[in-house]
Amino acid sequence: MYRNRVSLILAMSLWFAQPAFGLQCSSPTLKAASGVISNKQSYKITGDCTYTWSEIKTGVGSRTTTSDSLSFSYLGSASWDRLTGEAVETLKFTGDSVGVRDARAICSQDPFLKDPPGGPAACGAVKVTAKVESGGIYNLLVQGQFWAAKKLSLAEAQALSNLPPPSQPPPAEKPKVEQAVAGNSPGGTTVGGVASTGAGSTGTASTRSPPQDVAGRAAVIEQMQRGSGAASRQPMDARRVAQPAAESPQRAARVTGPATQMEIEGESFVTSGATTVNGGQARVQQMAGFGSGWSGGAQLFWSGGATGAVLDLFVDVPAASKYAVEIYMTRAPDYGQLQFEIDGNKSTVPFDGMAPQVMTSGPVQLGTFALQAGKRQLSLMITGKHAQATGYYVGIDKLRLYPAGPID
Repeated sequence: MYRNRVSLILAMSLWFAQPAFGLQCSSPTLKAASGVISNKQSYKITGDCTYTWSEIKTGVGSRTTTSDSLSFSYLGSASWDRLTGEAVETLKFTGDSVGVRDARAICSQDPFLKDPPGGPAACGAVKVTAKVESGGIYNLLVQGQFWAAKKLSLAEAQALSNLPPPSQPPPAEKPKVEQAVAGNSPGGTTVGGVASTGAGSTGTASTRSPPQDVAGRAAVIEQMQRGSGAASRQPMDARRVAQPAAESPQRAARVTGPATQMEIEGESFVTSGATTVNGGQARVQQMAGFGSGWSGGAQLFWSGGATGAVLDLFVDVPAASKYAVEIYMTRAPDYGQLQFEIDGNKSTVPFDGMAPQVMTSGPVQLGTFALQAGKRQLSLMITGKHAQATGYYVGIDKLRLYPAGPID
């Protein structure tokens, strides 16, 4: 009887041995980016981690705790292919643990961005392979996840992506052009080629290349994050540029003025007659019943279209310049897939309007295009629909154009 009781106590001692461990990692530091936002978005990231563990052993009348830790750094790359959906993250570890980790998955949006323009990313199973030369963290490395998932800022990634390669000198400045433009912008601020305007001011485009220094880069990031607020402060007559020139004598004068940031409500294209539809019809749709995410509470709703149908929108551009074109769309279960052309030049960014519920897309960056002053054309073509979508509808919340420097 006594021997059995001792055996039971020893078994319970082993049962109550309680291993505990934890991995603490700093948020990845984004060192470089390219192709943001385009068909292939790539990032270089680095970070530091500490892996700690302890084990508590309880015996007969005793309790022992042992603790240990190891620290390591990682450096690697991450990328997402918009056309195939493939996301890849490759990390190399150095320090107390040495090895390489590769993770891959198919994702609907860029899984590494906190705020991807197309909405939150949905990924399939993450397949992981790892090779560990030293340091006992293999069990952590093979877990099916991306280490940088939802941790990179879109604004910072765009700012770094716009920087020229370090091996190339920045393009020469054009002082005369810049002084002439800046003179027309009292109260306006220009950072990295993106114009911000204060109340009653006129935005301008800088001819300077994106800043290389840390402070300059931070200013670019801050400016991009404030972009939507800056646009909302512009006078309404300067934002609704889709009105025909004949209706407003002031509009003809603006065509020869400086390049300015423009924001046009999607529904205003319909009310001003600045649309042409080849397949279906465009009308104003009130969106208050779906939430408060739509600018002006309404959108341009294109119905009756099918694959190959085209909707043309006409914009009065105030001055010849390069413009970064950004469009805000709607997603829903019965919305189709699109491709875009800006003044006859194809955008490399496709759009899939399918979503399980009615929602806004957020900003979709179509690219930078050289536009002459006058009436310019943005074309949307329906290219098909997602397998789970039940229709080909299209919704446009608003359009933005940002001055991005003079035409070469």
